Amino acid sequence: MNQGNKKNNLFISVVIPVFNSEDTIADCLNAMLNQENFRVGKDYQIIVVNDGSTDNTRDIVAGFPEIKLINLAQNSGRIVARRVGVEAACANIVLLIDSRVIALPTLLTKFVHIGYTPVLAGDLGENKYGSGYDTLFYLLRRRYYRPYFPQSSYGRELWIVPANFSRAPKGTTCIFIEKNLFLSVLPEAQDKTVNDDTRILETIVKKKNIKLLRHTDLRVQYKQRTGGPIYRKWLVERGIRFTDYYLEKKPAYFFLLLCSWICLGMFCGCLIFSPFAAGGMLIVAAVSYMSLVFFVAEESRDLIAVATSLLNTLTFFWLGVSFALLKKIIQNVYRY
Repeated sequence: MNQGNKKNNLFISVVIPVFNSEDTIADCLNAMLNQENFRVGKDYQIIVVNDGSTDNTRDIVAGFPEIKLINLAQNSGRIVARRVGVEAACANIVLLIDSRVIALPTLLTKFVHIGYTPVLAGDLGENKYGSGYDTLFYLLRRRYYRPYFPQSSYGRELWIVPANFSRAPKGTTCIFIEKNLFLSVLPEAQDKTVNDDTRILETIVKKKNIKLLRHTDLRVQYKQRTGGPIYRKWLVERGIRFTDYYLEKKPAYFFLLLCSWICLGMFCGCLIFSPFAAGGMLIVAAVSYMSLVFFVAEESRDLIAVATSLLNTLTFFWLGVSFALLKKIIQNVYRY
C-alpha cells in the first residue's frame, strides 16, 4: 500500500460527492472531522464535491472551513463528482464515502492497521429493526448475499475474487483505494445512468486481477432512505442503473421484466373487455405478493414491515428498469 504523498505528507484524501444532501451531510462531515489519531489538514484532507445541489447542501458544507468545497455547475451524477474530487486529491490513497454515511471515529485508524487497498467497509451498521425500509433491505440482502451477509456471521475478512464476485456484497459506499487505480478503472460512459459501482469493482477484480477486501473492522453507519418523494426518485434511478449492467449480464432478469409487462398488458385488456377476469388477476397478484412477503421475511414480526414497504419499493424500481429498457429499445430501433 502506498504510504502517502511525499510532497505534502497527506496520507489520505477523503472525497465525498453530494447532491441535495442537507439532511445528512453535516453529520457525515462531523464524523469525518473527528477521526482518532488523525488531524485534518495534517494527516488527511476532506474534499466535498457539490454536484449541482438545489437545497442548502452548499451552504452547510461552506460552514466547515477545514473542508475543500468544489462546486459543479450542474448535476452530473456521482461518477463525475467522484472523478472531479479524486483528480483534486493531494494524497495517493483516497477514501470515497457517500454523504449518507456516518463514519465511526476509528475508521481511518483501522484502515492503517489493515494495511491493504482496495478495501471496502464490511460493517455498514445494518439495522434490521429500524424503519420498515431498514427491515426490508436487510432481509433482501440476507436472501441474495447469503452466507456473506451480514458479514459478521461469516468472518472479519471477505476476499472478493472472480469466483464469488456475483454473490459477495459489494459497493463503493465506503472504499479506500489508490488514486491512480480508481481513475484507471472508471467506465468510459460517465453519465447518471451508468452503474458505476459494479463496473468499477468488476474491472478491478476481473480485468486488473486485484483482490478486493471487505473488512468488518471498517465500520460506518449508513442512513437508509425512509420513504417519500426522495426515496421514490432514488428507486427509479437505481432501476435505471440496474438496467445498465444487470440486464446485459443476466438475461433472466430481462425475462422477468418481459413477464411483468405481459401481465400488466393482460390486466389492462381485461379491465376493458372482461372486468371479471381482471378481478381474478388481482386475486392472483395479491396471493403472489403475499407469497413473496413470506419468502422475504424471516420471522413473524418481519411480515408487517415487509408487506408495507415491498410494494412501493418494487413499483418504483420496476418503473426505473422499464424506462431504461424502453429507452434502449428505441435507441436501437433508430440506430438501424
